[in-house]
Amino acid sequence: MKQTFRQRLWKISRWFIALFFLMLAFRLLYGYVVADATHEAGLSNRFFITLDNVKKITPPTIESGFIE
Repeated sequence: MKQTFRQRLWKISRWFIALFFLMLAFRLLYGYVVADATHEAGLSNRFFITLDNVKKITPPTIESGFIE
């Protein structure tokens, strides 16, 4: 018996839906398990230490004595 277009479309759709859920489950597991394992407690402390190395922009000075 020959498959109709609708049957082929349904069969392909089921594979794509299954692949989507498989990839979603892998992404969720990988995101939570690996991120928690490599999370460092001192991450926020390093953020503030690296801010000291950022170049600070000074406001322009008025040399002529008046504002245009």
